[in-house]
Amino acid sequence: MILPEPCVSVGSLIMKFNSLPLNEALLSNIQNIGYAEATPIQEQIIPVALEGHDVSGLARTGTGKTAAFLIPTIHRLSFMEPDRLALCLAPTRELASQIEAEASKLSADMNLGTVCVVGGMSAEDQGNALKNGARIIAGTPGRIIDLFKERILDLSKVEILVFDEADRMFDMGFIKDMQYLLSKINPKRQIMLFSATMNFTVLNMVYEYNANPQEFNISRDQVTAEGIKQVLFHVGDAEKPSALIATCRKYSTEDGGIIVFVNYKEKAAWVAGMLTENGYPAESLSSLMRQEKRNKIIQGFRDGKFKALVATDVASRGLDIDGISLVVNYHLPEDAATYVHRIGRTARAGKAGIAVSICSSEDAYNQMRVEEFLNNKIPVEWFSDEDAPKDLIVPPLRKYMRDESREESRHHNKNSARRDTRPQREARPPRNNTRPMRESRELREQRPHRNKNTRRPLAQAPVSLPSPITGNPVIYCMKTGKAKNRSAEEMSSLLASYSKTVENKKKGPAIIKKLSSKVSSLFGAKR
Repeated sequence: MILPEPCVSVGSLIMKFNSLPLNEALLSNIQNIGYAEATPIQEQIIPVALEGHDVSGLARTGTGKTAAFLIPTIHRLSFMEPDRLALCLAPTRELASQIEAEASKLSADMNLGTVCVVGGMSAEDQGNALKNGARIIAGTPGRIIDLFKERILDLSKVEILVFDEADRMFDMGFIKDMQYLLSKINPKRQIMLFSATMNFTVLNMVYEYNANPQEFNISRDQVTAEGIKQVLFHVGDAEKPSALIATCRKYSTEDGGIIVFVNYKEKAAWVAGMLTENGYPAESLSSLMRQEKRNKIIQGFRDGKFKALVATDVASRGLDIDGISLVVNYHLPEDAATYVHRIGRTARAGKAGIAVSICSSEDAYNQMRVEEFLNNKIPVEWFSDEDAPKDLIVPPLRKYMRDESREESRHHNKNSARRDTRPQREARPPRNNTRPMRESRELREQRPHRNKNTRRPLAQAPVSLPSPITGNPVIYCMKTGKAKNRSAEEMSSLLASYSKTVENKKKGPAIIKKLSSKVSSLFGAKR
């Protein structure tokens, strides 16, 4: 199949990519990927960014913002010194991994090298990639700072700095990390900011570090993508599981994927289990999981191994998965801007999609914030009696919450891998291999050397003298001062033994010394 020649549309004119001063290898990679026409954000950003100016791009989700900053970044980096770097920061590990994969495709056969630097993965492997000459770095702020403090990454060599989903970094508390990185990077660097929802705080921070980005707002009149059909259902709190299954049966397609967003990571596994038991194979994705498992689940969803993905907001930003026809908000997000990013997982690259929100009483205030942010009302629809599933299976919540807590404990335990692979300890064999560990009542009664009442001494057992090891002390009466558990003959014999012990204290064996100290503690020193 012959792909159309890549081009950029400017009004009624068609400006091809090969008319821009781009690297020939980069143009070839663009052709191989199959980019036919540039989106509006690419059309405005790329020519300005190629000249080295700071830019700020605001555009709807699914409009090609990643390629808008990667194409000028790769082109400019290819003409710089071999030790110069480009750093692309993202708020989530999944988005950073996606940026690195896209950069690897666009920079193929250009000897630039890419690496994804995020937590939850081997820091040693990431450090080795940097030492081997990787020049395009995509990662999260925390791991980037760790490698810098370990002197593996030299931030002074960064010439191009990109903040993707910059506003989300502020929401997640990365403002201090962003300021720290800006203070360590070359002050003459190029800065590019991109997001679908930008705020003034982000721009004000980069202004403080001598950056003056040119602003390009492509989504000034419309926040959401044009191909998204938004629907809202009002249900009761207990009717949400039934509404979710009815939504999937009504709006899902055979070849299209489903993404269900929840606000609570403890509910993700339960919702995925409910979808699976009702005929929609699903997996859950949340921050409780190890990064290797998260990557495996996302790749499995891309490959079509299961129908639905239930996720928290870790999958709401920048995750580009083809073929998603339905997005369901099982809970409306507390942050209104997050709603735009959630429903932006569908209708990407000009395609059509459906975004359904299931609203109960607990989502009422979130609905008001979302509609105020959108500046319009979400169309409301109602389920009919025929839509209600009659064979609904709702699994117990306790089972999946226990699985999530176990996953969380393994995720936060440094030695979890060693503990999980350790063989189970075998049960201890019975004593002397003759009787079980616990005897039945009949066996205990048959044993002749045991008394039923073990608190009282046996009648035939003699009263022993104080022992240096076991004790058996003399008990005195508080009124008379006489021994309660010793006869007069036993006390006289005990005192005689005590007097001999004192006389032979320095000459006797060690056992007599122990007996002397024990008796002295019972009767006091002899005067």
